[in-house]
Amino acid sequence: MIWGLSLLLVMSCGEKKQTSESEASTTQTETPAVAGNEEFVVKPRQMGKAKIGMKKADFWKAYPNAKEGVVMIEGEIPSWDVQDTDGKMLFHATHDSDTVMFLITENTKFQTAEGIKIGDTYEKLAAAYPDIKITFAEGYLANSAAKRLSFFLEGDIKAEHGDDGALKDIKVGKDVKVQDISTQ
Repeated sequence: MIWGLSLLLVMSCGEKKQTSESEASTTQTETPAVAGNEEFVVKPRQMGKAKIGMKKADFWKAYPNAKEGVVMIEGEIPSWDVQDTDGKMLFHATHDSDTVMFLITENTKFQTAEGIKIGDTYEKLAAAYPDIKITFAEGYLANSAAKRLSFFLEGDIKAEHGDDGALKDIKVGKDVKVQDISTQ
């Protein structure tokens, strides 16, 4: 599922810091070296060679085998879709007619500069991003405003929704994992 695009709608919603049920006292350490190719690193406003604000000609030069597509979230959002040589989706780059606006992946080849990848636990995510906050829009998103990254979560999350839409009393189960990574 590609729910991370909902982030566009929730960035200004009320947010509250949450803790994992089993959260140990951890401190942020140095950014781990990303093993392998920079082509599979997600950084603020960048995924591989694709960057937010990148123009169409530069995107197609970096990814000549990309295809026109759409992402289905609250309607069709145009995207340039990048696949690997086996035809497996690497990531989507949503765009206006000429500029990359949003990047999202569910592919396990990608990881953030802090070492977070698809399938990692919320506990590991929260340790890597101390500013992480959970919001809700068609599902739970963990957002790092400082890094401009979002992570769609799946698993046992319980929260009360206030009258103002803000989440409160958030409980994150041990089974909660990262399902997609996005940046804008």
